[in-house]
Order: sequence, then C-alpha cells, then structure tokens
Amino acid sequence: MKKYLLIGLCVMVVMMIASCKPASECGNDVCSADKGETAATCPADCKEAPKQETKETSVSISPASAEANQGDTVTLEVMVSDVVNLLGFQFDINYNNEVLEFQNAQQGTFLNNGGTVNTFCVDYKASPGLVKNIVCARFGSLGVDGSGLLETLTFKAVAKGESDITLANVKLADPDASLMALTILNGKVVVK
Repeated sequence: MKKYLLIGLCVMVVMMIASCKPASECGNDVCSADKGETAATCPADCKEAPKQETKETSVSISPASAEANQGDTVTLEVMVSDVVNLLGFQFDINYNNEVLEFQNAQQGTFLNNGGTVNTFCVDYKASPGLVKNIVCARFGSLGVDGSGLLETLTFKAVAKGESDITLANVKLADPDASLMALTILNGKVVVK
C-alpha cells in the first residue's frame, strides 16, 4: 500500500512540474498572464503599465495679465482646466473699482458643449469692486469633462492703475453635488 501511495505521490509531483511554466517562455516578448507571468515575475515580457499622470483641476483668469489704455474695454475669460464630470459652477469676482468698471458676464461654451446642452444660469449681483454669485449648471445628470471657457467678463478701464482680478467662493460640482478639489489662478489688469 505504501508503494502505491508513493507512486501516486510521484505521479502528482511530475504532473505539477509538467504544468509549471517553463523558464524558456519568459523572454519571448509575450506576457502570458494565464501562465503566471507578471511584471514582477517576467519583466522582459510584462512591462508595468505607465502610471497615469493625474492633472489637477484649475479655474483661472485668462489672460493672467492684461494691459489696457484708459477708456478701453477689457475682456477676460474664466477658464476651467482638466475637470471631470462637471455639472455646475459658482464663483465671485473681486476687482479694483477705482481702475475698472464691471460691464457684464456672459456664459461660456464649456458647460453647454457649445450650445448642445441646456444650462441654467442665475442672475449675478454686481456692485463696485465685486460681482457676486456667477452660477451656472447643466440640465440633466451628465457632467462634462475637459477644459474650456466658463464665463467671459467685460470691464471698462476707467483710470490709470492696477487691478487684481480675484476669483473667490469658487465651487465646482459633479452630478452628485460633490464639490471638487481645485486650484485657483487669479489675474491682473494694468491700465496705462
């Protein structure tokens, strides 16, 4: 009986060895995951997938620095970059009302995909030095990905000097109303 047990055990060991991946398969330029090859066990065949570079979402004033002459119209854009699943946004704008006079804010093309998706924007409140509650959202439950124009801001240069254009109370939301992490890049206007 011991003899048969020993033979059975030997047969099992031989079968296990036969089912193992031969060492010669590693290095054949084919990553055979079904044969146990991984980047750790066979780096010649199985390259590690490149790590995805995660980009940080930002909201910025463009151009970051603008020059104008007294009496000129100054147009600035509020841009979003590298956003994922954006359903809506809000922000305020602070500026030096001794140098600039706010004219208007116009919805950009990013949130509504160039007019193909309906959006809803709230009437903003403008007072000297502050434009409050610039808010827009997409209808439906699908957000938009990528980079683009959120709003166009128009000012009149009324006096020589400098004005920081500062984004405040900036919020980007996805369809679950979750707020997104972001970087804010402000701007400046110099009136000559």
